[in-house]
Amino acid sequence: MRMRTTRVFLVGTVTVALLGGLGGAVVAQGEEMLGATFSGTSECMVTGFGETNDADQRRGYASECTVNSSDPRASGTNTIAWDSDCNSGIGACVGWGTFNLAGPDGTWEGSLTGSTVGSGEDIRDMDVMVGRGTGAYEGWTLIAFIAGTEFGNPFAGTIDGLIWFGDPPPPWGTA
Repeated sequence: MRMRTTRVFLVGTVTVALLGGLGGAVVAQGEEMLGATFSGTSECMVTGFGETNDADQRRGYASECTVNSSDPRASGTNTIAWDSDCNSGIGACVGWGTFNLAGPDGTWEGSLTGSTVGSGEDIRDMDVMVGRGTGAYEGWTLIAFIAGTEFGNPFAGTIDGLIWFGDPPPPWGTA
């Protein structure tokens, strides 16, 4: 139980730090860097238009994004497969899917979830990506918050996140 409490505390602390705009190193032990925050931009193009049914459920969509961030490990081509359920009456969508961010020395693979509210000039979008590293990033976790800034096709946003050594937090990792 103590380990779970410690993890919940660490996840809460990391979330508060990211929302508060903490930059640079997050955790360091001696000379070994255990984590770092990053910020940047993401510019995307919808590359696969899936199906939208009468209930405004969108299935089988795909996007390809170019991510430029202050940490090269969080920069590269991000391929996203996504679905969403929308309600035109209230101007909102909730979405989910998978992502594959290919960096210079490895790849981040994981899940994403988010929401879009509003319409026209008053649209807001926020997504969260959580993934495990492969290649040189093996053993590391990436968590990124993406806020939409330009909408349409192409669309763009800002990206802020954290890379740290260890498993993703629950519910993405093991409890």
